[in-house]
Amino acid sequence: MIPTRKPEPDSFTKGILSIPEIDSVIRELKILNPGRSEKKEILPERKGILKKVLIANRGEIAKRFFLALREEGIRSVAVVTDPDKEQSWYESADEIIYIGSSEKYTNSQTIIAAALLSDSNAVYPGYGFLSEDFKFVESLEEVSLIYKKNIIFMGPKASVMRKVGNKLDARKLALENGIPLLLGSGPITGETKIAIQEAEKVGYPLMIKLDSGGGGKGMVIVRNSEELIPAIESTVRIGIQSYGNGTFFFEKYVERPAHFEVQIFNSTAVGIRKCAVQRRNQKVVEESGETFLDDRTLLQLLSSAEKIAHISGYSEGCAAGTVEFLLDCETGNFGFLEMNTRLQVEYPVTDQSLGIDLAKWQILFFDRREEEIPYDSVIKRRFSDRNHSIQCRIYAEDPFQNYSPSPGKIKDLELPTFNGVRCDFGFRKGDRVLGDYDPMIGKLITTGTTREEALLRMERALSDLYIRGITTNIEQLLKLIRHDLFRSGEYDNLILSNNEELTKTEKESEEEGAIICSLAECVFITENDLKRSFRDRDLPKLLHSQESEYSLYEFELRSETKTYKTRLFRTSIAGYRILLNGKDFGTIGVSVRGELGEEFLVEFAGRTIPVRVDRRPSFHLVRFPDKQGKLRYLRFSILSKDNKNNISNEGILRSPFQGTFVKICNNPRTNEIWKEGEIIQEGDPILIISAMKMETVLTTPVGGKLSYLLEHGDKSKLVRGITASGMVLGKGLSEGEILAKVETEQKTESKKELENINILSGSIWEVWPSIETDTKFKFPPLEKISSSDLRILLKSWILGTFREQDAVEKINSLLSNFEFVKLSDSENRLWGNFYIEILKFHVLVRRIFSSDPGTKFSHYGEIQRALSEWDTEGYNPPKTTKKLLSNAFHYYGIKPWSPLRRTKSQKDAFIFLVKAYANLREGKELVAKLLEILSIYAPPTPSIDLALNGILYLEEREKESSLEKTVRRILNSRGNRPQKFKGGDATISRKHVFDYVRFLKSPWSSVSEERPEVLEEKFKRSFSENLQLVPENFDESLTSQIRKKLEYWQTQGNIKRLFSPSHGHFLYFLETEKEKQYILFSTLSAKPEKETSRFDLETTAKIGACILQGSQIFKKADFFRLEVLVSGFKVKFDPGSNEEEVFNYNNIMESAGSVLRFFLHGLYSQFTMDFLPENTEKTVTLSFFFKDGKLRMDIAHPNDPRFPYCTGTDPKDLTVFQKGKWPLECWVSKVFDTDSTKEITIPGTDGLLRKNPKTGKEEIYIPGAKIFEGKIGGKPALCFFKDSRVAGGATGDLEGRKYIAAAYYAYRKDIPLYIWNDGAGANIKEGMVSLNRAAEGFFMNSLLSTGLKASEFRAAIESHSDLVLKEVCSETEKKYGSEFRKYNSEDKPNFCFTVAVGTGSSTGLDVYGSSQASLQVLLNEDESYRVLTGSSVIESVTGEKFTNYEIGGAKIMGQATGTVDFVANDKIQLIWIIRRIQDSLLGCKLPSIEKNQRVISENWNVLDENELIHHSESGFFLPIKENYSGSGSLVSGFIRLGETSVLSMGPRTNDGFHSLPCIIKAKESIRIAEKTGASLLLVYGSKWFRSSHLDDYDSLRPRRDFQKELQNFKGACLHFVKNPEGLRVSELASSADVWLLLEPNEKSKPSARKEFSNKKRWATFTSKSESEAYEIIREFFHLLNHRKIDNSPAGKGEIKLPKEITVSYDMKEEIVRKILDENTFLEFGEWDPGSSLITGLGRIQGRTVAIIADQPKGGGSPDAPGTEKFRIFTEFANKHSIPILMISDAPGFVPGTKQERARIQQIGGESLDVNVLSEIPVVSIVLRQNYGGRQIHAFSGFLRPGIAYYSLAEATLAVMGGNSAFDLFQGAKVSTLRKEGNIQEIESIQKEFFESFTKKSRADFDAKNTGVLDGTFGSISELRDVLKKGLEEADLKLSIWKKNKNKYSDGEVYLCPQNQGEDWKDLILP
Repeated sequence: MIPTRKPEPDSFTKGILSIPEIDSVIRELKILNPGRSEKKEILPERKGILKKVLIANRGEIAKRFFLALREEGIRSVAVVTDPDKEQSWYESADEIIYIGSSEKYTNSQTIIAAALLSDSNAVYPGYGFLSEDFKFVESLEEVSLIYKKNIIFMGPKASVMRKVGNKLDARKLALENGIPLLLGSGPITGETKIAIQEAEKVGYPLMIKLDSGGGGKGMVIVRNSEELIPAIESTVRIGIQSYGNGTFFFEKYVERPAHFEVQIFNSTAVGIRKCAVQRRNQKVVEESGETFLDDRTLLQLLSSAEKIAHISGYSEGCAAGTVEFLLDCETGNFGFLEMNTRLQVEYPVTDQSLGIDLAKWQILFFDRREEEIPYDSVIKRRFSDRNHSIQCRIYAEDPFQNYSPSPGKIKDLELPTFNGVRCDFGFRKGDRVLGDYDPMIGKLITTGTTREEALLRMERALSDLYIRGITTNIEQLLKLIRHDLFRSGEYDNLILSNNEELTKTEKESEEEGAIICSLAECVFITENDLKRSFRDRDLPKLLHSQESEYSLYEFELRSETKTYKTRLFRTSIAGYRILLNGKDFGTIGVSVRGELGEEFLVEFAGRTIPVRVDRRPSFHLVRFPDKQGKLRYLRFSILSKDNKNNISNEGILRSPFQGTFVKICNNPRTNEIWKEGEIIQEGDPILIISAMKMETVLTTPVGGKLSYLLEHGDKSKLVRGITASGMVLGKGLSEGEILAKVETEQKTESKKELENINILSGSIWEVWPSIETDTKFKFPPLEKISSSDLRILLKSWILGTFREQDAVEKINSLLSNFEFVKLSDSENRLWGNFYIEILKFHVLVRRIFSSDPGTKFSHYGEIQRALSEWDTEGYNPPKTTKKLLSNAFHYYGIKPWSPLRRTKSQKDAFIFLVKAYANLREGKELVAKLLEILSIYAPPTPSIDLALNGILYLEEREKESSLEKTVRRILNSRGNRPQKFKGGDATISRKHVFDYVRFLKSPWSSVSEERPEVLEEKFKRSFSENLQLVPENFDESLTSQIRKKLEYWQTQGNIKRLFSPSHGHFLYFLETEKEKQYILFSTLSAKPEKETSRFDLETTAKIGACILQGSQIFKKADFFRLEVLVSGFKVKFDPGSNEEEVFNYNNIMESAGSVLRFFLHGLYSQFTMDFLPENTEKTVTLSFFFKDGKLRMDIAHPNDPRFPYCTGTDPKDLTVFQKGKWPLECWVSKVFDTDSTKEITIPGTDGLLRKNPKTGKEEIYIPGAKIFEGKIGGKPALCFFKDSRVAGGATGDLEGRKYIAAAYYAYRKDIPLYIWNDGAGANIKEGMVSLNRAAEGFFMNSLLSTGLKASEFRAAIESHSDLVLKEVCSETEKKYGSEFRKYNSEDKPNFCFTVAVGTGSSTGLDVYGSSQASLQVLLNEDESYRVLTGSSVIESVTGEKFTNYEIGGAKIMGQATGTVDFVANDKIQLIWIIRRIQDSLLGCKLPSIEKNQRVISENWNVLDENELIHHSESGFFLPIKENYSGSGSLVSGFIRLGETSVLSMGPRTNDGFHSLPCIIKAKESIRIAEKTGASLLLVYGSKWFRSSHLDDYDSLRPRRDFQKELQNFKGACLHFVKNPEGLRVSELASSADVWLLLEPNEKSKPSARKEFSNKKRWATFTSKSESEAYEIIREFFHLLNHRKIDNSPAGKGEIKLPKEITVSYDMKEEIVRKILDENTFLEFGEWDPGSSLITGLGRIQGRTVAIIADQPKGGGSPDAPGTEKFRIFTEFANKHSIPILMISDAPGFVPGTKQERARIQQIGGESLDVNVLSEIPVVSIVLRQNYGGRQIHAFSGFLRPGIAYYSLAEATLAVMGGNSAFDLFQGAKVSTLRKEGNIQEIESIQKEFFESFTKKSRADFDAKNTGVLDGTFGSISELRDVLKKGLEEADLKLSIWKKNKNKYSDGEVYLCPQNQGEDWKDLILP
């Protein structure tokens, strides 16, 4: 006997329905749908009764009915919950109603309210949710009556549902009517005791089923009593959560069940479906067509189904339903399960097999069109003529993880098509599968005439179906469709659970899958890298980031059973070489199609493999066809060795899907919940989580110690609450979230075990991982390594496709061990071609990314532009840049740049170019090694020489030298001929080009017309002839010189004169025991008819070079020597000059370069030039040589033993010369102008007697330092020389005293001090005394470098605690005081700055002194360096072995760190630099050459050296820190503008600069300007500095320092802004004195001109052209730096004023320009909004003044903008101590609300503060009028001291104007009189008032009587004289003010009386 259910209420209205609640829900829905119209919709007339149907469901069934209803012309309504918003399934609905939270689909009141609100006349429930809820159907009926609307429920009647809707009721009905049943229990509501009893009755195994619902939810198999209680708990939870009903029952479990069901429609059994493929008792695959049953069973099922349809009332118009049966496959018996009173999910298989449309039938039936349903034809096809159809349900779940749900976003969805495939999907790409609902995504249905055909189509459809973003069961379905048991049809419900291979991941083709998965990860990494790299479009950031980024494509992959280790080498854009477990699997190609590498084609092992990859949080799902073409899904968890946290995932349990926490399982050993720290076994249940109403038990992946549990097992954090029904509301979990960690011993594999294969195999790819970089690695026999593979590896590194951290070291090892000598001829040719390729690419990459362009065109800025405009269609870089990029793309096999569109491959190629540049910079030594090793294979083609010369050019341009020596060796070995490298300067003079062409054919043909063979014969014959050694009948002077030289060479060996092809060139052959040498004397004699120039010398040297080169060809010698001798004229020689007609450093080097680089090749011992300079009788010998690849020059001194003909060397100078240095006497003679030098001796320091320890006698002691004064370039200078010949140049007491004296002397005489360093630091023997002197030296350095006022300087000296310092200064003052400059207290030195000159060693404390200097110059020679700690000390402490030059030579100090400002390549250049410093800072003779019109470069180019040279008055530009590597993007250096020294600085391009060296250079440049007293000119475009990649501390500090230095800069500072955007640059916005904005040119875009118009009001000046701009700059700096000039012509023109006070006039033209000296007015802020005020600079009698004047023109009156302009200009004048000339003529401040809202009060207050607190003389003049507060503000005489106040006598000075005053005082009276009509009295009052007002308000009355005015003047013509007098008066007043300030600057100012407290008593209130 089966127990019956509890009775339900008679009607739903009695139970639940509440009309007020329905109305309340309708109101809520209106709020949720605010856009809905209240107007009732008029629907079109149609045949049926359905007008509008609300679909109370979601997903694919809802979409199916939307489409079907539309076909029938019926409107549809979708209800959509909040989680479903923005999904696609409801897009086909005609109307949408949003209903709120996720559970509203099951809320009957909500659905009813939605139906009422939408005016629907029918509701279709679909399946699930409310589809089988009889209460809902009854409530619809009730609502229809109440609201008088007939709302049709498109399903069974409520009464039928009551009978069979619940499983227990249906079982009872079946039992009563003889329909077979399986054994079971009655309803159980939760009492454990009853449940146990009922279970015992039914017997185990049993099935627990929920009374409500379907879809297998809540079904649990229980095999014994121990499993019963947990299974009941889970079932009840799901029942309450899903259906609000936890009632369940038991049913006997059939061991081999097969699920069949019958589709009914009303009373007709339509067809049978087999639904035996199930998981969790929910169907997965259904079939229809072939029945799999015998005829008897088939008829029994059909008749039983129709019987229950009749007895339940289903035949009475209930439409579609399903009767479900269970077949016991062992016995053949079947039993009734349940009846589903709805259309089932699997209905499409019945549709397809019978050719019907059940969804349409449902609509037709309820539309009262049942006659259109073809029942008869269906009944006929039930037994024959059926197709076979299969349906696979596509679930968002992981069948290999216990079917755990996988909600999430569908990132990709591709549905199969063609031939018998149907896809019923409710989702598309971008939709989300929600955890709130069923996990079904859709249904895939295939149909065939046979089952075999349907199966074939299903396998194809599943293979074509692709879903990414969520885990699905597609791969399990594929395995199932291919499974033999399924294909046989003899399967039952346990096919999935009994066949383990169907619930395990794929193992077929796993090795190939691992390779493809690794490739996929590799593609993913590179695609991400590409996307990230192009995100910011910032080239500097990109280059910077790539320097520290490497790509190690090494992975560890784990399948379910195996571990694979892979390593990929990217050999090209589309190619990889791959290792799997150490074995080389060859080349694999890839072409990417989707974003981020989720879809691509693989070329591998002769196959093209389409691959799709879905990256899940816990694994990678790889989809690809195997060798047989069958689609495979493989899963791998993947660990990249490139990851920062390389931690094993083995013991980590992650959430397999997005879900919620349910409970922590019990530890089976303690029966309590798991706790952290407990030991857990593999497979133990640990957590239960839930998603989509399904619970999943998670087990531990490994055994070990439970080290972490979700939220540490804290239930308070895991459980958010519990519902009234007992359902747990758990913490939300994201997919992939770590839930638990189990610590286990890591399984380690020996690296060597895996790599044994590598070592033995010999493949370069297999060897690679084994190469150790830190230990000596023993290679396998490397001759087995393929040369081809080595080239591929090298090429991939050079092209940047391969970039690993240790690649440089490993490649170095490979090259060292590879045996190149054993290669074949064909291999040699391949290596030669390879050499050409890498050489050209190297040059190409460096040209593209070089950021130090010098003065030539740089592609760097254009590449930045190309990067930022990459996606702009139509963008084309400049032709040269485009060509470079296209050439670069060619190396990667990519199409050239096109303006139409860029391809992804071009993006790839660009990023690899960046990586290639990073590789080249990192592996400079490797590149050098590679070039040298492979140079032997290089063919003798000009392109190689061109490329090598290109490297030399780039090395020079970028101040690099890593490759220079190597390249020069290669070029020498190739017999190099110079090549003109594009982008470099051609150094050969035009005059020699033709000769050079002849020279290349035959060197002697360029000097003689005779045939080469004749010349060769004469030359060879001369070896056997005895030619006269000394030439005869030749210039006596030259003959004498040659004779003397030959006397020397005769002492060296056997010398013989040879035939020479040119007259005046005497060739000799010297043979010694060790070597053979050619010596050539090339002579130049003066010609009376022609003036001899440097080009004559150049030609003579060129002919000599040709003769030597030809001699070397005819007969080779070891060396050759060229000496050029001059006679008969004196050369204008001044190495430091900058004049073209003078033989100076620059033009000498240019000439020598032409000879040496183009005509003289090979090993020459020396090239010298002898001549006699003007103003001396001493011959000068110049010597030329190469060092570090650079041409150098030296002067050969007669006593320098390094040169031949040495006349003897003083022993004390010998060591100095041998080290390549000059004694200080040489420096003195070469640096100072001839006959301008005197030594400065210091009393008490020089001439002291000391006992000589060797002789015991007293001798005059000469300190190790000397001071010389003289002129350098015609300007005075003082030089302090350290003498390394005395105590090694160490600083002792006397040397320190001399330095103090030198510093004091320089300050007092106001001249530059050059400190020549060549010696050690402090003298150790003298101990503390030497340190004391050093400290005082630092003290003096700081006083000089900061340019102190005289009062401060003297106070500092006299306050010093060391008497020695004071004594030295005092003695110096006594001896030289008469020569010193006179200083007033406030005066500062104008020309006293310090320059540290490093010509030798500088160690210890000396280096700090050098760093204090205003400028630092360092000679680039081995013995010239600056080190704090010497090499010997470093070696003893750290063990590092370096030379002092390597520690602190010019390459470090100048190039690497930018410490020194100028690097001299040789001594002569050092002299030239010092002359340029003198010329730049002290002034020079202006060049007389007329300047050509400068061609302005492209808009992107902001500043270059050419611009500064062109506009500099001196004609040259002295660059600062030019050698500092990486700083070339910032131009910085000295020019002369406005007869003053200006440090000009700015980025080269509009994009600004980008490197840390540039920031440091900018900061140091400002300090240099401050220390040298130079003005500052900043030139920039839209940006100054791009900081996107430099935000670390290293850059932040110098950037802050830069801003601080700029803001504190005391000199004149002008910002020349070439782009209006530059006015916004935050780093510069507050630092300028003035801004000059350049107007866009005619070619500029309209937007640029508009931007200029908007921004020009914020600029101080604007200019239409660059030339005009520099004129303004010149004028500005001249006015600021030359405050008083002589002979300044006075202004012209008569000064006039309008008679009437109300008449306006132009103040600027009528007054300002006329009172100032002629053409000296420079207006400030012409476009400023404060147009009521004129501001600017000018001169009065040569004196610079600042002008502030009212502008009456146009009715201008002082207002808020004008007052702001007033304040800013006054601040500027005060900063620079410029007297102000204030001219007032204004009717007072403009009144009104506009001004009040413009903050006139605050602005006026701020301006008054500035006026009062300024400390400059002011002359304030009132012309016609000034009133009230404006009269005070405009520098009233009583505003502050220092103001001289004057006015025209007749000017009006009053509180307010007459009219306003009359209205105020007489207004009321006049109003009364006017009402009375007494006009006469009004006129009388007015006359009397205005006569009185006019008299009293005159300046010479009230104002004068108060004493505020210093005077009045009667005529405007007197104005110039008044101004002159006023300036004198203001100066006097200011001096009195300052005296009083000084008077009270010390001590107490106010003394407080003793009885202070008593004085205040009376003021205290009680």
